[in-house]
Amino acid sequence: MSDAGVAAEKRAEGIEYWVDLVHHRGPDEVVAALSAQADELIVQVLSEANPALADEILWSFDDARRKAILEAAPPAQREQWSKNHGYPEDSVGRLMEPPLAVLRPTQTVADTVERLRGIVKKALVTYGWVVDERGALVGVIVFRELLFASPEQRLEELMLKNPFTLAPELTLTDAMREALKRHFPVYPVCDASGRLLGVVRGQTLFEQQAFELSAQAGTMVGVEKEERLTTPWSRSLRFRHPWLQLNLLTAF
Repeated sequence: MSDAGVAAEKRAEGIEYWVDLVHHRGPDEVVAALSAQADELIVQVLSEANPALADEILWSFDDARRKAILEAAPPAQREQWSKNHGYPEDSVGRLMEPPLAVLRPTQTVADTVERLRGIVKKALVTYGWVVDERGALVGVIVFRELLFASPEQRLEELMLKNPFTLAPELTLTDAMREALKRHFPVYPVCDASGRLLGVVRGQTLFEQQAFELSAQAGTMVGVEKEERLTTPWSRSLRFRHPWLQLNLLTAF
């Protein structure tokens, strides 16, 4: 393997380490660990993490460092992170990712395939999101349709019209009810006017719901949301000490 290949492999291993840390440590611990790293690396790590966790960690940095991290992010990702933070914690809006394959209804199949060719090399793309000139979602393209269509056909002839969407203000519980009825891999999120704001993966919904349920059980016995299985005992003691004192007092 060439030197460039070895370097790329090491970077990938480093990203996997940090993403794993994000999902298994509390936000304050992650921020303390990432503070010494480059802004570009932090952007890459948060981009691959659960969006809700990424939001929690990003806004745990001080204002100056958060601004530097946002400036280092691609425009679409920077806009999405800023947009997500404007919604309540337990809402679909906090789980949104940028919609990558945004298309126009008048595009031909040939133009669409050429446009998607570069995107799919960099990211996982499940659907094509067809929007009008206002940015409102008017249809969804399933890639299977592109495979069997003629190159000169336009997307408005192939797209699934009036697709199901989620509202950004919808609570996680209500979103899960809708997801259980449909089992789509990705859901578009639109505002009241139908404008596409982002997308939410079904896997992300289930991950976040599982995390919320486990956190609720822990809170009943004094385990803070910040605490994880890998949290050092000294930090866990600081979290639980007030509860332990209260339990001791009530026991007496």
